[in-house]
Amino acid sequence: MKIAGHLFRTPPSRNERRRKGKGQGRDYQWQVVHDPTPEQAFYGRLFRLIDIKRGALVGTWEEGTRWRNIVTGTEVVIENGEMVRRRE
Repeated sequence: MKIAGHLFRTPPSRNERRRKGKGQGRDYQWQVVHDPTPEQAFYGRLFRLIDIKRGALVGTWEEGTRWRNIVTGTEVVIENGEMVRRRE
């Protein structure tokens, strides 16, 4: 379809993107369920998996910070400065 001289395409469905392997870790699906900091500034907030991985590499997250995927229920925890996945 053309709109104002530009080709318009509908975005691919979520299943199509998943099959191609693109966009993995880029949805805000990871909710903080345990924030060990006194302020608990991140508790209940949603993050992307890519942000959690990068933060673990540079030491952004406190030891014991825990996220749960709101779709699958998988948990991720920071232990010994590394991201560890847990299936619950």
